[in-house]
Amino acid sequence: MEKEAGCCARTKERSEAEVMDLIHRLNRVEGQIRGIRGMIEKNAYCVDILNQVSAALDNLDTERMVATANEVTEALDEAKLAEMVDALNQVSVQLAQVDWEAMGSNINILAVQAQESLVRADEAMAKAMETIDETDIQTLNVAIRDLQAAVEPLAKLSNLF
Repeated sequence: MEKEAGCCARTKERSEAEVMDLIHRLNRVEGQIRGIRGMIEKNAYCVDILNQVSAALDNLDTERMVATANEVTEALDEAKLAEMVDALNQVSVQLAQVDWEAMGSNINILAVQAQESLVRADEAMAKAMETIDETDIQTLNVAIRDLQAAVEPLAKLSNLF
């Protein structure tokens, strides 16, 4: 579509559906204006003409509100996009500052400590099970204390996570 001289210095991309909707609304207003002209040419009653003028103005107001809503929505979408880009930039800066090698090393150390604690807990559990088989209350209390002593480091380790 060619620009007319002095018209439409700024442009806006619209979807085909949006263009069709706008044209449909404008065609309705155009038809109402032609109808008003015909009523005037036929010397129609003034109140009837005013009713048609009012209807045409209502449709033009609706057109204006739709255009304004579209502009506001587009501006908000652009602002949200800019906000998301800023947030992503901040996250990438923070990620760039992470010492991934040290973090991996710390995770490996924690994994080894967890494994060692699990082995000790397993040994204590086996010892406790043996003790329970030979049960007397005093021996059972000693087994429970041994089990607690083995599990405490594991509990402390789990609090780190």
